[in-house]
Amino acid sequence: MDAAGAVAMWTLAFVFVASARAKFVDIERATAAVRSFLGTPRLPRHTGALLGATELTLAIGLALAAGWMEDWRRLVAAVAAVVLWIFAAGLLVNWLLGNRFSCGCFGASSTVVGPTAIVRTAALAGFVTWIATSIGAMPAEPLFQALTAALMAATFLAASAMVTAVRAEPRLPMRDQAL
Repeated sequence: MDAAGAVAMWTLAFVFVASARAKFVDIERATAAVRSFLGTPRLPRHTGALLGATELTLAIGLALAAGWMEDWRRLVAAVAAVVLWIFAAGLLVNWLLGNRFSCGCFGASSTVVGPTAIVRTAALAGFVTWIATSIGAMPAEPLFQALTAALMAATFLAASAMVTAVRAEPRLPMRDQAL
């Protein structure tokens, strides 16, 4: 792997470690953020710790793939990209529905669900998608090339949709307003 790819993967691993640390430091706050994100009050108390463990697992996978397990770098980066795109879409949906709560990404210093959190998460998702699709030599298998092209197209479409939605006024009713 080239130096830029290694730095990119280590940077992303650091972001996931910082986010996981925030979940472990204040499990109750992390669980409350997940409850707000999903719109359900019934989740186990340890949900925040499970989320932190998931982020830590992604960080370890990214770090290992950056330095020692280069054959796995695309897979680990693709998994991280999917997780981040799902989270970005969830933030967007919550924002459009008028739900305002701390995203819980980095503990007490986290931003409220809104354009800043959406754009930050989408940028990070785009960054990791670039890692998954651009670093290193591309295998010659047509299936892998087709999957890579599809992932890049989906990333472009998702990013375009999110930017469009963030720039527009929310058109859905606020949670406390009557439909």
